[in-house]
Amino acid sequence: MKEKRKAIVSDLLFLAIILTLLLVSILSYQRILKQNSDFAWVSHSNTLKLTLEQLLSNVKEAENSQRGFLLSKNPAFLKSYQESVGKTHTLLSQLDLLTSSNKPENEKSLLLKSLIVERFSILQTGIETYYDKNATIPFSFEKGKAQMDKVRLQAKFMIQDEDKLLEERTKIKDQTTAITPLYTLFLSFAAILVVVIAYLRLRAEKNLRFKAEDSEAAIQRFFMQVPAMVAILKGADHRFEFINPSFSEVLGKSNLTGKTVRESLPEIDSHQYYELLNAVYNTGTPFVGKEMEIPFGIYANKKRTYVNLILQAYTNSVGQREGIIVFCYDVSEQILNRKKIEEIELRSRLAIEAAQMGTFDWDLQNQEFISSPRLIQIFGFNNQPDVKHEDLISRFHADDKLVRDQAVIDSYGRGFLEYEARIVWPDKSIRWINVFGKTIHDEEKEALRMYGTVIDITKQKNILYELRESELKFRLLADSMPQLIWTGDAAGELNYFNKAVYEFSGLDIAGMQNQGWLSIVHPDDKDENVKKWQHATRTGTEFIFEHRIRNHNGDYRWRLSRALPQRNNDGQIQMWVGTSTDIDEQKNFSNKLQKKINERTFELAKLNKELLLKNNIFAHAEENALIGSYSWSLQTGELEYSDNLYRLLGHEPGEFTPSFEKYLTFIHPDDLEQVIKDGKETFETKTLVEHIHRVIAKDGKIKYFRSSGKVFGEAETLSMIGTVQDVSHDTLLNEMLSAQNLELERSNAELESFNYIASHDLQEPLRKIQAFSQRILEKEQDNFSTTTADYFIRITNAAARMQNLIDALISYSRTNATGVGTTDTNLNELLASVKEGLQDSINEKNAFIEYGVLPVVRVIPVQFHQLFTNLISNSLKYSKAEEAPHILIEAFSVAGKEIIAFDANKTVNYWNITVEDNGIGFEQKYHSKIFELFQRLHPNSAYLGTGIGLAICSKIMRNHEGFIDATGKPGLGAKFNIYLPVKE
Repeated sequence: MKEKRKAIVSDLLFLAIILTLLLVSILSYQRILKQNSDFAWVSHSNTLKLTLEQLLSNVKEAENSQRGFLLSKNPAFLKSYQESVGKTHTLLSQLDLLTSSNKPENEKSLLLKSLIVERFSILQTGIETYYDKNATIPFSFEKGKAQMDKVRLQAKFMIQDEDKLLEERTKIKDQTTAITPLYTLFLSFAAILVVVIAYLRLRAEKNLRFKAEDSEAAIQRFFMQVPAMVAILKGADHRFEFINPSFSEVLGKSNLTGKTVRESLPEIDSHQYYELLNAVYNTGTPFVGKEMEIPFGIYANKKRTYVNLILQAYTNSVGQREGIIVFCYDVSEQILNRKKIEEIELRSRLAIEAAQMGTFDWDLQNQEFISSPRLIQIFGFNNQPDVKHEDLISRFHADDKLVRDQAVIDSYGRGFLEYEARIVWPDKSIRWINVFGKTIHDEEKEALRMYGTVIDITKQKNILYELRESELKFRLLADSMPQLIWTGDAAGELNYFNKAVYEFSGLDIAGMQNQGWLSIVHPDDKDENVKKWQHATRTGTEFIFEHRIRNHNGDYRWRLSRALPQRNNDGQIQMWVGTSTDIDEQKNFSNKLQKKINERTFELAKLNKELLLKNNIFAHAEENALIGSYSWSLQTGELEYSDNLYRLLGHEPGEFTPSFEKYLTFIHPDDLEQVIKDGKETFETKTLVEHIHRVIAKDGKIKYFRSSGKVFGEAETLSMIGTVQDVSHDTLLNEMLSAQNLELERSNAELESFNYIASHDLQEPLRKIQAFSQRILEKEQDNFSTTTADYFIRITNAAARMQNLIDALISYSRTNATGVGTTDTNLNELLASVKEGLQDSINEKNAFIEYGVLPVVRVIPVQFHQLFTNLISNSLKYSKAEEAPHILIEAFSVAGKEIIAFDANKTVNYWNITVEDNGIGFEQKYHSKIFELFQRLHPNSAYLGTGIGLAICSKIMRNHEGFIDATGKPGLGAKFNIYLPVKE
């Protein structure tokens, strides 16, 4: 009974050991997972911070490279810019991955990404605009700076947020790192204690029960199932008495029972483990080792394995040491994770050094300041040891020390440090630095520590200064020009006006921004101005428009405004450049036109001589006008071309050396003799003979050039300044106009022939048919059968219809004359005459024609008489059988800009004369068809007619530069609208 009770106690003890070891394993594994998770979050925060700092550094580098390229046109800057852009996009992708699991972080990341993309878009726009050496420098630096401030601010906010997370995660990680080994060690000691107690009890029972087989089996099962590496070494030679499968697997060997450690593991002699076994066995003092590497067994040539090792000596019943219990627990994963974090921190330091940033770590409590070697170099301390914080501060420029001190004070409250300042090197040279840092606070908000970076931005500052100087020179040059010059962005929004615009309009910059440029355009010209400008910006075509602009005295002057789009290499519009030229004298005084052209040409030539070749904006103005300029010394023969004169000849600027002989090679062979003759006359009279001649451009295209200029100076200083304008478009238009005039003359001659034929040759046989048919009917009608009489009646009716058609055609053809025989005509008197001629039809229909006092208009009376005759006849013809016709005629004055249906002259007024009836009406879809020749809406059997009457009305209105249309509804009547220009 006693033996059975002991067996039960042993089994319960064994079960307790198994449960204890399982619990130890589970709890230890959970602690390891927790530690790994903490390490991972710290690593995540460090990686995210590093990515943000690298992003900010790359964007700054791209900005610096872009500015360097714009200033120097050095391709090395462009290559550096492109590399920075590529690195930034890679980092943005990495940032997306890092923040994908955290929605708030991801939203901030997307905002930062959009800000950086917009910043790169502005930088790219600048590069594309200025890639061409003739491109105009845009005025978007302030916009780019503002965008960069947004990028920098967003990155700072994200870094601040991540710093807070990093502090929290680091605290948790440090707590976990400190607690986990102790926790694991405690559990291990507890497990060892349970195992030792169990082992000693079982050993005692074994000795007492003479090594009973059932106890041996129980002990064997216990150690075999322990989820850790366990071995029992016996004796001073450390012979394996027991080794569980986990330990055998690690050592990579089996069947070690009965063998000594040195026999089983001969490689152990080269390590410290054998000495440790001897020390524990000889002294009885336990050994506890943390994070010890196993350099032998199956891991010798594979991944590194780290264990927490416990060596515990055990004694027999009389207190003599018999051997050592070995217990190991694998802690490799947490060790490897910690090393990964250390490696990430090392990469962060390397990245900062690669960006040539100086770094510092400032203990605000103890005032200990640690500087990186690069930071010391930035402050001009080369190879000097023991550089103190005070030494660095002493290098600040006297005017910037207050900036630095105030920024430091402010950083205590806002949590970050940022400023730009100048430092003075020992050689008295001044350098610019950018300082950015992060302040760490304790729970009471007291500043504990500050760390940050320092970058030398001297190069960027110098580039920015030179760009500003260049921009200032450009503005001074543009403001010195008398012409009105303006620029707009790709969408057509005007963003710059030169000084001449403000002086002409009397507005200042604020006034122009508040009121807009349309405020100085004449009200009658605004709509057309906006329409043409929108068309140009939408289609990318040239804008050219004559309009009236108000000057500072409130007077409107006519000006010719032209603008051309400036495109990049891909054909995308980058900006618009426009000029406005005063044409008021030309517009109002045609007899002074040539004089003003000469004066303008002289002014342009003089400006070309002094300014045009030095200013891109003026070059665009010359290009708009298709003008090239030259300066020719008549003594030395030296000749200078403007860039656009090269382009007019089909060459790139500077492609050949200009000379008079070279220019003659471009002259069309048929014009060469005349050009040489005019050149000789210029030398003799000292006055340039203005003429138009043809040239053959490089691409073989024939162009028409008009040359003008003037000779200046005497003797050695005798020179000629002139311009050449491409007038091919105007010349071709004149040729086309001449050809069309000839064609019109031929058409008129043919029409006169038709009138003669219709009046004589066609009507004569028709009259004979009518006359003989009538005589036959009168004399022989009694002898005709009914059918024969019907046939003769049809012949007579057909001949009558033919006569009406010929008369109508003759009437239509005779309405060609325009502007001939116009006179002031009283429409009331004209309508009275029309009514008298139609009195029979009016009486037959019992019609009522109503009209009030109508205006006196300048028209061709006979044609307007025909117009009203046709319209009133039309109303009588298409009246209702059951209702007397009522015709209402009215007249109103209307502005041309209010007429939408036709292309009316917006600057003049029109008489709107309406003729409205209550007849059968028509479908509105036929409102245009009824004015076409021979077009009828009803069969001839229902309503007699030729289909020419309304066509004649339409032609008469074209002759008077007016319009006519109609509206109608079936069964309700029709209304004809006549628009006649008001002429004095």
